[in-house]
Amino acid sequence: MHRRPEVLLLVVLILALTTSACTGGEIVPTPEPTTKPPPTRVPPTEPVPTEVPPTEPQPTEVPPTEPRPTEITPTKPPLPTNTSEPVEPQPPMFFTEEFDVGGAPNWTYLTLGSTEDGANVYTENGNVVFEATEPYTMTMLFYEPYVYDDVRLDSLVKNRGSNDFYYGLAARFGEGGFYLFAINPGGLYGIWLIDFQAGNKMLRTGGSKSINVGKSENLLTAIIKGNELHLSINDVDIWTLEDDAFTEAGYIGIGILSFENLPIKVNFDYVAISEP
Repeated sequence: MHRRPEVLLLVVLILALTTSACTGGEIVPTPEPTTKPPPTRVPPTEPVPTEVPPTEPQPTEVPPTEPRPTEITPTKPPLPTNTSEPVEPQPPMFFTEEFDVGGAPNWTYLTLGSTEDGANVYTENGNVVFEATEPYTMTMLFYEPYVYDDVRLDSLVKNRGSNDFYYGLAARFGEGGFYLFAINPGGLYGIWLIDFQAGNKMLRTGGSKSINVGKSENLLTAIIKGNELHLSINDVDIWTLEDDAFTEAGYIGIGILSFENLPIKVNFDYVAISEP
């Protein structure tokens, strides 16, 4: 449905007259709209820092406190730890062997003859004892920790058997042989070259009144220096000679040389090894 334009115009006139009556009949002009000027942009300004005078810090009083003792827990000191293996003492080179240790450690047994069981060797009451059980047998005991070039040997020996044998001292024992300084309970002495290849050779033999015969004690001294060999019996010089067969260092030892007659038994009380 559509409204007529005449009716709309009548309504507008009625509203206009009503408005004029309320304002006293004057027509108040409608004010023209005003436009505001655009705001002025003010550039930003950086704030100026204000200097604050430094102030000294006031010390703060701390009430004194009593120190508390520190408790120490008692502890046992650690036990020492042995990290190294025990070291065995080295045997001496120059010393006096008194055979007071059973079995004569550091000494090596050797038999030269028709049988390896030609003698018994053992320690007894601080002595080393040789007992020959077979005739014509040489039985030796060598000190094995060291070899000696020039050396002096002293030994106190007591015969407890027959007189048909020799007992004595050995020096420069090696692969080729050794030297033997020996005496006989019947009053004889000898210096032998024991050569494993060429055979034994008597370098010097003879008799001496310095030897205590029979079942007696005798002090033997053998000195080897360079190619010079020396024998003393009971502190009496017996003989000195020169030989060049064995010039290299070798072991030292003691021993016996048996012949036909048995029994043979002899005690070596001690052996002193020293420099000549």
